[in-house]
Amino acid sequence: MLKNALMASHNKLLVTEASGFDVDDLRDWSKEVHRGESLGGVTWFSTPPLPAYIIGYIESIREGIKQESGANDFSRGMPDGGVTAATAISALQEMSNKRARMIARSLHESFRDAVRFEIEVEREFNFFTRRVNVTVDGEVQERSFESVMLMRRAPGSVFLPLEFCISVKAQQETRYSAMSQNELILQMLQSGIVRPEQAVELMVFEGKDQLLKQLRERREQEEAANREKNEGRPGLPA
Repeated sequence: MLKNALMASHNKLLVTEASGFDVDDLRDWSKEVHRGESLGGVTWFSTPPLPAYIIGYIESIREGIKQESGANDFSRGMPDGGVTAATAISALQEMSNKRARMIARSLHESFRDAVRFEIEVEREFNFFTRRVNVTVDGEVQERSFESVMLMRRAPGSVFLPLEFCISVKAQQETRYSAMSQNELILQMLQSGIVRPEQAVELMVFEGKDQLLKQLRERREQEEAANREKNEGRPGLPA
């Protein structure tokens, strides 16, 4: 395409000997008058343009590169069709980041492989009991760990390695992913599938840990108040 554009910008001049024009004289653009015998012997030879399907093919390649790199109108928040809602624009921006999603998927898979390798190393080379910190319901607890915990007893006194289902989730979700997940959790809460505390734990927002701590403290206070109330009633076992 570039070669065709370059050739089209340099048209050739065909001059016959019978025309009576001097080729070097015609090449001099500073002259305003050229003397010759016949204009019929002088013809411009222009480069024909490329077929339309070639231009369409190049345009499709450009669109594919834009979609893969994310350099499109959606990623800049400028969609067509009169889309003005912030949620819809955020969704379109998220969908346009195809290349970023592919890279993230590859990184997540590599991290899963690294975790699997670490489990196998612990299973094979960990000979002593040691203390490790684990997170249970948002609280860090200290537990004892042994390599035998990574094995299971099968019928016939055979020990087989435990299989783990490893899932990788980004700690900082994108705006659209967080909105989509929170909306789903709210629908589940309205349907009565989950309790308020479970809904808060599943949602993604700033200050979630502090809110969960306050909810646990409130629940413990309510349980303590109910126990005191039951103990104070006559005729009820303490």
